[in-house]
Amino acid sequence: MSTIKWYNNIEEAIKKAKETHKNILVFITAPACGYCYKMKEEIFDNKETAEILKKEYILVKMDISKAAKIFPGTYVTPTIYIFTPNKELLASQIGYQNEEFFFWTLGDADRKLQELRGEK
Repeated sequence: MSTIKWYNNIEEAIKKAKETHKNILVFITAPACGYCYKMKEEIFDNKETAEILKKEYILVKMDISKAAKIFPGTYVTPTIYIFTPNKELLASQIGYQNEEFFFWTLGDADRKLQELRGEK
């Protein structure tokens, strides 16, 4: 069972991200998406992974029907978007990926953030 508190309102998540100086991770799902459930079980329900994510990100879970209006061009589930509180896209992951690739995507977001800050 996941210990993650998911936001479902992107504007509330952005406000919280600005207050806490955290980036935002959006997990886009669909009710009949088997791979979404698989990612939830393998990644988000993992206690250690959940703790890392809660510490580093504001987490948003969104149904594809709502997400397509906010993120035009989103047609595949699961999809992950990682962006700054100022809405700068840091990384994305389209389709199912295992935990190793998921953490690679988080690393890619960190590298992009360093570039944006001029640290790299």
